[in-house]
Amino acid sequence: MRTAILLIFAVFSATTSARAEQPDIVIADFEGETYGDWVVTGEGCFDKQSLRGKVLSGITKRAQKYGVNVAVIAGNVRVSESAWRREGIEVALSAMDPGVELHEAMASAERLLALTARQLVARILI
Repeated sequence: MRTAILLIFAVFSATTSARAEQPDIVIADFEGETYGDWVVTGEGCFDKQSLRGKVLSGITKRAQKYGVNVAVIAGNVRVSESAWRREGIEVALSAMDPGVELHEAMASAERLLALTARQLVARILI
């Protein structure tokens, strides 16, 4: 069985609800009957403050309520794996390679985000 993926991009609107072209990927909030198996949210810098923030903590609480896994794609991950796993996050990936300057990463943001999204999908489908 192929995995349905629920994508919530906190950087956009939490109320946007639509179905993507591919039937396996659902872009939605937690309304209705289709929750999917994963919530993917984004952070510019994923750090300890992010774990205490209203958006991410709200997403993880709702996801846990519905048995949905949570993944974070961030420009930079600055929190330990043990810390984000304690908060109910299954995967956290950084789009920015170590040693890359912020302005370089920003100039390549679209490419880096696409590469990181592919890495996430590969991990989910394994």
